[in-house]
Amino acid sequence: MPSEWPTKGRLSSRFGRRRSPWTGKSQFHSGIDIANRKGTPVYASGDAVVEFVGRKGGNGKTLVLKHGQGITTLYGHISK
Repeated sequence: MPSEWPTKGRLSSRFGRRRSPWTGKSQFHSGIDIANRKGTPVYASGDAVVEFVGRKGGNGKTLVLKHGQGITTLYGHISK
């Protein structure tokens, strides 16, 4: 079960309703955004198996980890 933050950084967007940075309209944001410098290490937030690595929609370079019990974490906008 993921229980740790994957990296240190500034929480730049929370889970829940927010104003879209692209449209300016209110929408649901299904994750959190942690701002950091390019190249900052990102770690799995719990035991997991890699499910996907590559480009995924508006998330750019993306890593998806499968933790079991239907739980996945997506790390988007990563540099490598």
